[in-house]
Amino acid sequence: MARALCDRAAGTVIEGIVAPKVVPETLPDWFDIARDANLTIMPTLESASFFDPGRICAIRDILDDHPHDAARMAAIRLGGNDLLSALALRRTRGVTSWEGPLGWILSMASSILIAAGYPVAAPVYDVIDDLETLRREVDRDVAAGFISKTVIHPVQTPVVNKAFRVSTEDIEQACAALDSKAAAVFQLGGVMCEPATHREWAKRTMARKEIFGIAEEAAPGINTIACG
Repeated sequence: MARALCDRAAGTVIEGIVAPKVVPETLPDWFDIARDANLTIMPTLESASFFDPGRICAIRDILDDHPHDAARMAAIRLGGNDLLSALALRRTRGVTSWEGPLGWILSMASSILIAAGYPVAAPVYDVIDDLETLRREVDRDVAAGFISKTVIHPVQTPVVNKAFRVSTEDIEQACAALDSKAAAVFQLGGVMCEPATHREWAKRTMARKEIFGIAEEAAPGINTIACG
């Protein structure tokens, strides 16, 4: 079915495919399908086996062994509902994914996959009219290094986009950390900056700025800030 769908997508405006229920044993096959159709791919980790950190490490190892295919990957998605289904649970109003059993998966994805350099997208929040819990959840997603979040209703999109915007303080510190003339360690805005350890954070911060923009509390004209 995936091959048939990819054949239909080839040469159209469709850029990629979301691959469901990916496990280490099937990830190479999904890469073959995406490569043959010249599409990007978004593997979804949503099987009960991923509560075992060894299975997430296995996904990382396959990505390490297939760098050209990994470069075709838009992001790794975490399927929160299917993962909770393995525990006979579902999302609860007022409770973020970090406050329940999904927190284990999110922490592992952050420490294993993101630390290895692979982009990961956070799972959905099912309660459409509870935007405050969504906001708290996305704040944690951003702090953990996730690059985006899947939404299930248009009303959630502005909340997610706003959370991923970058503050002017972070932009200033990121530019300072990326400055080739920066001191080894210095203080800026009451915060210690150490380019050797903060450079990757600075690169991620500037990438978020380019995609999501600057936080609304920014002063007028601040969107002209750029690293020199």
